[in-house]
Amino acid sequence: MNIKIQCACGTKFSFELEPVNGRMPMNVNCPGCNTSALDLANAEIKRQLAAAPPAAAAIPVAAAVALPPTPPPPPAAVPGQPQISIPVRAVAPPTVAPAPVVAAAAPVVRAPAAVPAPPPASAASLVPKPPTASALKISKPAGEHHAPAPEPAPEPAAAVAVGGTATATAGGELCHRHKTEPAATACCVCGKQICLKCMEQFGHVCSVYCRQQATAKRIYVPVYANQKSVIQGKSLVLGKRITFAVVASTVVFMSLWIWYAWFARNPKVVFSLEIPKSDSRVLRDDKPDAYYQLIGPNQMLSIKSKKLYLTEVIDGKQIWSARLQSEADEAAVKAARENNERIIKLTPKVIDTDTGHDRTVYPKLDPLGYQDDYFFARPRVMVTSNDVWVSFSDRLARFDRQTGSVKDVGIKDKIESVTYNGNTILVVSREPSARELLTQITLPDATMQSEEITPAKVKPLKPAGKATNSTTKAAKSATTGPTNKTSLAKSAKPANKALQSPDGADKLPADKLKAAAVQAAPPMDTGADDDDDGRSGSYFYASGLPGFIATGPNVVQFQTAMIEHKTIAHEAMKPKTKSIMESGNLTAGQSLDATQELLNDMQRQTIGGMAEEDVSRYQVTLHRRFANGIPDWTGEVVGPPQFFALKTMDMVAAGNSIQLFDKNNKKLWEAKMTYTIPSHSAYDEEYSPFLETKGALYVADQGILTRYDSANGNVRWRLNSVGISRIQEDPSGDLYINTTTAGPDSIKYSQQVNVHDKIRPVIMKVDQKTGKVLWRLESVGEECLISGKFVYATRVSQSMAWLKLEEGPDTHFNINLLNPSTGSVIWNFHQGNRRLIKTDVQKNWILLHFDDRVMVLKFFSL
Repeated sequence: MNIKIQCACGTKFSFELEPVNGRMPMNVNCPGCNTSALDLANAEIKRQLAAAPPAAAAIPVAAAVALPPTPPPPPAAVPGQPQISIPVRAVAPPTVAPAPVVAAAAPVVRAPAAVPAPPPASAASLVPKPPTASALKISKPAGEHHAPAPEPAPEPAAAVAVGGTATATAGGELCHRHKTEPAATACCVCGKQICLKCMEQFGHVCSVYCRQQATAKRIYVPVYANQKSVIQGKSLVLGKRITFAVVASTVVFMSLWIWYAWFARNPKVVFSLEIPKSDSRVLRDDKPDAYYQLIGPNQMLSIKSKKLYLTEVIDGKQIWSARLQSEADEAAVKAARENNERIIKLTPKVIDTDTGHDRTVYPKLDPLGYQDDYFFARPRVMVTSNDVWVSFSDRLARFDRQTGSVKDVGIKDKIESVTYNGNTILVVSREPSARELLTQITLPDATMQSEEITPAKVKPLKPAGKATNSTTKAAKSATTGPTNKTSLAKSAKPANKALQSPDGADKLPADKLKAAAVQAAPPMDTGADDDDDGRSGSYFYASGLPGFIATGPNVVQFQTAMIEHKTIAHEAMKPKTKSIMESGNLTAGQSLDATQELLNDMQRQTIGGMAEEDVSRYQVTLHRRFANGIPDWTGEVVGPPQFFALKTMDMVAAGNSIQLFDKNNKKLWEAKMTYTIPSHSAYDEEYSPFLETKGALYVADQGILTRYDSANGNVRWRLNSVGISRIQEDPSGDLYINTTTAGPDSIKYSQQVNVHDKIRPVIMKVDQKTGKVLWRLESVGEECLISGKFVYATRVSQSMAWLKLEEGPDTHFNINLLNPSTGSVIWNFHQGNRRLIKTDVQKNWILLHFDDRVMVLKFFSL
């Protein structure tokens, strides 16, 4: 009987079983939830028995014509108990005659008619057959069986699956459950033929009952690989393993992230060097600072005590050291100092009785004795893959990066100036004949080319008379000495007292004195009298710019001359309104307003509330050095001119206009700005409000950043921002801008005092294609440093503690690592009450040079 059950958990399963007395002979459990399904099985048996057709009334029995010796009769059938029938193999069945019909009161087992006597048993026939070929059958109880049909001839034994793979049985037997499916093997317990479908459900047994019997009797049942429960078990094990792997990976990832975010990513001090301070404020302020720079991971270059050192940062091991001054130079400096000390010791002291100041004049002091230390101040270090170049104001040195050995620079004459622009070093040297040369050294291969600036001077014939000799000395002194009026007058006086009148008047000829004054006068005489030397403030501010600027393929000699001096004045302060102090209702909350009003009144009294703008006309000449055949460009501009070398173009800025040239002095295009271009000082190396990228040029005036097309000057977008001082590009192409929170009023009313609105520093990230501000940070950093994928922000601020007014303000230095995507601060490193000299970054290495300590920080980076 095929029992089909659906458990309460939803699992459907079926099995073959012969009921006993209309009920289950044993318990059965649901394969899904493992709960007892005995009641459901009994109910299904009852339903099938009720729906079964009535049993046949009579069963015909075949009579035998000739019977062998009659075997003993089978035992009487016991109601409710299964009976076992043993089929007998027939050799040659004779003709069967009809037999009388016998009422089927109970199942009767009869042998087939005309069965011949079995042959004598042999020894081999006494060996029992394996269980798989057993012919035992479990019959139904009485009243439920029909007359047995004649037994067919037995088939050969089925092939049993070995190793989990089923094979079809020989003889082509069919499955006892699926009548149309060929049998694949036999049940390991009862021997019934089962197919692959049965094996997918039960394996090598035919039912749940046989599985329980095999467990109870300890019968070995092979595992069938394609059984559903086996596959589900493997899937469950695989799912558990995957779940465990995911959970373990998540835990490991979270642990690593917590370790990285809270510990590894924070900067650690890997090197620290204390710098001793002098008790003397004069020595502390005047002594040149040592120089420190990171030139690579775990490599720090330092200059101190006139020596160059390369040190490993982590362990402080010195890789090599080199002298910046030869032994002959040291001997000359030592002799000069000893001579100066002897002169100072022998010279009588002159003390002012009124003030007590030392008025002693020391004659013939050797400047080398007290100026030698400052020759090595403010060095510039240029590092290539093979060399380390160190330049000072009047000297240049070259060292091998691996060993520190000195290499020949290639310049034998006296060096007057050294400038560095990107990958080019420009050196102005002077020969003994006063011939000046400009030498361009291109890095990293150190190729050199020189060009004459000033030809050699021919010595004139020795003039007759002392007056002419004195005039020549005066002219020379006026040419090489200071350029202000006071020093010019002093240097123009003859040293020979015989050439002076009794009243001290100069006896120099008027034309000679005038010629000396012309030679000493500045090349850009503005005619203004706001400075002692007659130069305007704007020219004095820009005078620190070098006259020779490296532009890549050549060098530009930037020459300017004033054509017409002109200034305009405009209101620089807001109109005065009714005084708050005259209202008669002044409160404590209005104290700041009253202070602001007083400060603005003082400002009006000092400058009159006006500001002057230089709109003078200048003539500008661009002369290309190391570029034969390129003609000079000369033109007029309004406002103090400035020159900026870009990647593929050069720019001349003056007032609120810019002009772009290629490297051959060909003018490409020009544009007008909204505001004037801020002045650029050579001492402000971080000032860079101009940037050229691929196909774009970014120019910032006082209040607006504009993007132009490099080819034609078309405007792509504009961004309002007052106080832009630097524009940088990161490796992904986005822009980082240093600016302020100031508004347009701060440009229009530049002299107005506002104590309420404080101008704070701002760092912005801008999309270069659209000009959209991606993020904006206020008061986080005044300077933005980009190295590789890392973005840093540094700021120096001061705060005053009310309880420590007598001690002065506290100084705070902060460096922050920023998230390039969002601008959020990843970590912050703070130092208090230390004067910052320099900040240098090399990816995840940071060097901080303070006045009393040098520190190198490092953090772990993914």
